Amino acid sequence: MPDSSRTALPTLDKRIMNGALLLVLMQPPSSQEEEFNDWYDTEHFPQRLALPGFLDGRRWVCSEGWPRYLALYELENEDVLNSAQYLSVSGARSTPWSRRILPRTVGRQRIVLKTRAEAGRPGQAASLLLMSWNLPADVDMESFISAVDAQINTITGVLTLQWGENLAPLVDHGRSLSLIATFDYCIPSSALDAMRRPLDVGCTQFNLYLPYCR
Repeated sequence: MPDSSRTALPTLDKRIMNGALLLVLMQPPSSQEEEFNDWYDTEHFPQRLALPGFLDGRRWVCSEGWPRYLALYELENEDVLNSAQYLSVSGARSTPWSRRILPRTVGRQRIVLKTRAEAGRPGQAASLLLMSWNLPADVDMESFISAVDAQINTITGVLTLQWGENLAPLVDHGRSLSLIATFDYCIPSSALDAMRRPLDVGCTQFNLYLPYCR
């Protein structure tokens, strides 16, 4: 349980576009889960983290939501994903093991977010929240972010709070936003219910994760 004496995360007063995140979500068939994790742990994840512009990465396992696995990479910027080094190990140029594993997975999502300044405090993350919303064109982004920030700042145990704008445009010219927050305890989803529909905009994704380990 969280320590009630801890203060909530300070609301950001200034937001600066300063980097990018790559989120890769997928789930293998149960019969292939062991090999999937072997592939990710020994080949795919180390390969990605060795690429120029990949600053950090971590794997997570979904405790509420779908699909089961999330790989979250911190990038210098979104142009890293168009670099010669990245393209040389992606798509048709992927390893034979990758080309065998990936087509068998389901729920694959590849989300590239241009990120804003992050607020945070030291601590070991015990859970992660991923929420996304498709903002209608008539909803002001900054007002929306402020409304969600006000809600999450009432929750204790927040370690980091990071917003990202999805670089894939929406058909209706709206904007897709994602929030990634970490907590120093396994936060129950009931503590986050008020955040599901800020400013009457329902979330399109609500996933809770625990750190991946084998």
